[in-house]
Amino acid sequence: MMNNQQLKNIAARYLKGEATPEELQQLEAWFAAAEQTPANLSAQDLQDIKADMLGHIRQEAGYCPPELEEKSLGFWRTIRRIAAIVIIAVSAGTLAWLLRPTNTGTTRKSEEVAVVYRTYITVSNDKGVTRRRLPDSSIVVMNSGASFKYEHNFNNHTRELILENGEIFIDVKKQTEKPFKVVAGNTVTTVLGTSFNLKMDNDKNTVSIVVKSGKVKVAADSTRSDAVTLLTPDEGLFINTLTNAQQYFRQPASVSTAWCAQELVFRQTTMENVAATLENRYNIQIRLMTTKAQQYKVSGDFNSHHDAESILQAICLVHQLNYKKSKNTYFVY
Repeated sequence: MMNNQQLKNIAARYLKGEATPEELQQLEAWFAAAEQTPANLSAQDLQDIKADMLGHIRQEAGYCPPELEEKSLGFWRTIRRIAAIVIIAVSAGTLAWLLRPTNTGTTRKSEEVAVVYRTYITVSNDKGVTRRRLPDSSIVVMNSGASFKYEHNFNNHTRELILENGEIFIDVKKQTEKPFKVVAGNTVTTVLGTSFNLKMDNDKNTVSIVVKSGKVKVAADSTRSDAVTLLTPDEGLFINTLTNAQQYFRQPASVSTAWCAQELVFRQTTMENVAATLENRYNIQIRLMTTKAQQYKVSGDFNSHHDAESILQAICLVHQLNYKKSKNTYFVY
């Protein structure tokens, strides 16, 4: 059995990380024996132990209150801590972990981590067509179901808008020193001063861009510098956001932006896309029940005076189709 002086010497070397394997075994054996022996401590001793334990925990966490800076971490403080741990039935292995040496011979340096908090303003449109003026005086026209957000400090240093879903038309106020960026999934569209239409369909994982004026730079994959396409008026790009596959096309911007005036313009548009457009505009459901109904392509102009049923009637008349209505759903066959 070790006497007090031996225990003191071994414990001092242990805390410095200088104990030999044999001394570590002796200390572990002392811990094991101490767990089986009740500690007879006064109320004042217990209070001192609690204070020492708190101080040790603070030291391990790198925190030391001013009032504790000058207190000694001598041997008997360590012994009281050990006794307290025995009392609350902490195992020898746990105690060894608590008292383990950390990076002996090195100085712990505090690391300052800069935390940046970003706050956003979210704009949503549940029905119809609405307009929003941004802090830089750019105009965003929102189709029904569209949602976007931008930082609270928009235009202070950068101009970035995040399209979350739906279709928007943007008339960008020119600021040469601050390019205007629109993020839609992995797609980033960058402009200086121009106007363009941008549609994001989360259900189909697609993004489409059509330019009305000026030039826009489209990066289908923001992580790749080589996946960039430059578009001019009446040019468009269709992007699959899952595969980043791109399809270039030409289309009069007047067709893509007709919805801004609450008009619907179809030019050889698939029935599937026509149905999706009508569903979004009129908050209805359309089910194409046959392959024949799905294969047709539609051309036609409709204004705000036309309702969903009159448009479906016209389309079915031209393509010799029929439809039935049940509550809010139209079945076309």
